[in-house]
Amino acid sequence: KDIAKEFSGVYSNIDDVDLFPACLAEPPIKGGLLGPTFSCILAVQFSQIKHGDRFWYEREFQPKPFTPDQLSSIRSQGLASILCMVQETADFDFQPDPFLVQDYY
Repeated sequence: KDIAKEFSGVYSNIDDVDLFPACLAEPPIKGGLLGPTFSCILAVQFSQIKHGDRFWYEREFQPKPFTPDQLSSIRSQGLASILCMVQETADFDFQPDPFLVQDYY
């Protein structure tokens, strides 16, 4: 479908288009599920959450911050290895990167 044509039937002016439907109409970026606008908005949001959190584990101005060796050790662990360490039973395996899903696009 021609999204611009669909929007022109709903909105009288390009300046009236709502952000949310416009972002949903964008084609996903390569390797992603969202278009460039939503991807940028979410990246900024997560960056602000990380850098605004005074308890974030990488902050060096904590009362007892992690040493560089400890941070290196933490960064070398993936979610799959952490899940394997804490699971009670070994009835199943985790994929190496649990955050990756099959790209359906």
